[in-house]
Amino acid sequence: AGIKKLQGTLKTLESEEIKFILPKDQVYAYKFAQKTAHMLRLYSDDMIVAIEAGRMDEALEDYSQLLKQCTSCHIRIRNW
Repeated sequence: AGIKKLQGTLKTLESEEIKFILPKDQVYAYKFAQKTAHMLRLYSDDMIVAIEAGRMDEALEDYSQLLKQCTSCHIRIRNW
């Protein structure tokens, strides 16, 4: 359920709407957000496949990669 919720919110990151949310003074923010959204989609799709196949080690690695993508974006764009 958590993965489906995450993927639902990715639609905002993948759309043009995100330009209105991102800082205007960071010219790279839009492209960076798009790339991050793509990677989040990739890792979350892989995580679903791994869970369904019972490969929990692989699912845990995908989860770790998801967290790294989130953290990277928040550090670079949101200055957290």
